[in-house]
Amino acid sequence: MKQLLFVVLAIFLIGCAAEQPAQEPAPTAPAQQTQENPNLVETPQPEVVKPSTTTTAQTRTGKTHYFVMTIDDDGFDPPVLTVPWSERIKLTLTNEDSKEHSFDIAELKLAYTLKAKETVVIDFIPTQKGGFKIDDRFSEDDGELIVGGET
Repeated sequence: MKQLLFVVLAIFLIGCAAEQPAQEPAPTAPAQQTQENPNLVETPQPEVVKPSTTTTAQTRTGKTHYFVMTIDDDGFDPPVLTVPWSERIKLTLTNEDSKEHSFDIAELKLAYTLKAKETVVIDFIPTQKGGFKIDDRFSEDDGELIVGGET
């Protein structure tokens, strides 16, 4: 009987040691925009990342740059977005319209369709410098992504 009690106690202790307490997510400070570029967000935003948007390429400095953009019937806001070259970009894109819109940059192999009122975080590292047309297949209003400019 003592051996059975000892085995049950040992199994219980091993089980307790294997469990790890759940960790609370660290609170994040509210995002603030810089004076130089009002679309550059200084602090990370909670993200909704589609699995296909994650990239593992190396960056020049290891920094991540956060940007915010919206799209609606009037086009992209801002219409021109300037990002650094060869740095990780996390672009929070929100469709503020009641119909679908898209964010397509053929040269950078970025293609996203956003349902009405949907928000996505596009995580990418631009490996080419230059100006790139941001095409919305559902509208005639296009935007532009400038890679390699000052942010």
